[in-house]
Amino acid sequence: MKRLANRIYLPDGVRLRNVAPKVIRYYGYPVRADVKHLLKADAWKLLDIKVPRKLLVVIGGSQGASSLNTWVVESFPKLARAGITVYCVTGLGKSELHTVYELDKRGNEISATYVPFSENMGEVISAADLVISRAGAGSIAEIIRCRAPAILIPYPHAADDHQYANARMHEQHGAGLQINEIDLSRLTDEVIALIYNDWMLGKFKSNLSLLDRFDSCKRIAEDIIHLSLEPIMKKAGLVESAS
Repeated sequence: MKRLANRIYLPDGVRLRNVAPKVIRYYGYPVRADVKHLLKADAWKLLDIKVPRKLLVVIGGSQGASSLNTWVVESFPKLARAGITVYCVTGLGKSELHTVYELDKRGNEISATYVPFSENMGEVISAADLVISRAGAGSIAEIIRCRAPAILIPYPHAADDHQYANARMHEQHGAGLQINEIDLSRLTDEVIALIYNDWMLGKFKSNLSLLDRFDSCKRIAEDIIHLSLEPIMKKAGLVESAS
């Protein structure tokens, strides 16, 4: 199908073979208007969670990620002792809404909340001090829009390894880190070290703001209109050739 397309829109970092360069536009990934950056304290209130110290949000994509859900369950006692509250979007059918509690080293009650799905991803991502997520283009676009530092874990069986390309580009822009699923054993220590590194998180946020440089929806719509009108304009002698 890609060989028949007049235009293909891709996020940065993704490459397609056997496609003419003139067909491709790197216009980012469209994000719904309701997904936007909020202050963390406001997002906590909207999600009805208490965060004594730091909040880790875990997102497995629209279908969830069993390996990430398992990692949360197994790692939560250690995360809680470090004062890290967890909000995990498990995926439809992978759990019911529930919350479990542990105590941190200071005696504070730390929660892990599991929700199967959320229609308010702007609130969920904005609430986070740090996000763990798959590396789908849509998830990354929402992370960028909400200015959330993230550790990206590419789905290892994605077509054409596009999630690795997405994660690698995000890391190269200095907006987050990439860890492969085979290395999940070191993820807990990585999270604890990074979530309390305010300098590094600040650098990630600054670079995230640079990545959110234009409205992808508007740019794609304008290009489609131009592409649709181009034959008429060419026939009228207003353009010389196709782009």
